[in-house]
Amino acid sequence: MMKRVWTVLLAVVFANSQAWAQDDDDDLAPLAPIGKPKAKPKPKPRPKAQPRQQKKTTKLDDDDDLAPLAPIATKGDLNVKAPNGLSGAVLSIDGREVGTLPMPAQSVTPGEHTVTVKRPGYAAFVKKVLVTGGKSVDVEPRLTAVAAVLTVTSDVEGAQVLLNGRNIGTAPLKDVEVPAGPAEVAVIKEGFKEDAQKINFVAGKDYPVVVRFNAGDARTLAASDRPLATNLTPLNDPTPVGGVTASDPEPITTKWYFWTGVAVVVVAAAAVTTGVLVGNANSTARAPEPTTVCTGMCDAVLNF
Repeated sequence: MMKRVWTVLLAVVFANSQAWAQDDDDDLAPLAPIGKPKAKPKPKPRPKAQPRQQKKTTKLDDDDDLAPLAPIATKGDLNVKAPNGLSGAVLSIDGREVGTLPMPAQSVTPGEHTVTVKRPGYAAFVKKVLVTGGKSVDVEPRLTAVAAVLTVTSDVEGAQVLLNGRNIGTAPLKDVEVPAGPAEVAVIKEGFKEDAQKINFVAGKDYPVVVRFNAGDARTLAASDRPLATNLTPLNDPTPVGGVTASDPEPITTKWYFWTGVAVVVVAAAAVTTGVLVGNANSTARAPEPTTVCTGMCDAVLNF
């Protein structure tokens, strides 16, 4: 009897455990009944990408892209004339040196430009000019003389140029401005004779000075006369230092001026002798009457 009771109890407990397990499974089960899984749909083949066609542009479009925003302005001509009677004037436009006048007209952009003309010995000419596109503008510079222009060349290299005793440079010198008025220009070179010239400088004029040192102008400077050695014992060789050979002086009787002087003395002596003889011959003659020698009363002394 007891066995049956235990058997029934075990059966009840076992049945309840299955029910509880089913309840848990129901809680965890999906809402939809589990069936045969559906097959995944096959992906549809994508259509092949067509090559992107480039946009065709017309010639008009290209011209529109390259066209400037504003039309290009036409340039004008700037014609600067050379100063009357002057050469060597240099032209500059807007601070940039262009060249030496005269020269052809310069093409410039429209607008205001600064014209500068310079020449040694003259004040600089500066003027602002307005240039219009497609037109030509003429400029006639007028220069004012302020100084003389000195140029010195020498046939000896390294010659020093002095102006009123002041060293102004080494020859050759070109286009040196000198104040107007008298001044002395000297060119010196060690070992050569100094060459000096007085010039009355006039403003606006050029003064080219050419110096030629001749071989015969060579001279010995005082600085070069100092002995190179302290031994001043005379040499036995009669030839002096410097390569100049000593020779006997030439007799004075061989000089032309000696015989010329003798002739003059002889002629003078003859004249004196003649005068004395004439005086002695007339010493006994009667003295002339004053009225005979002169037209009126006067003193007449004819004797020596």
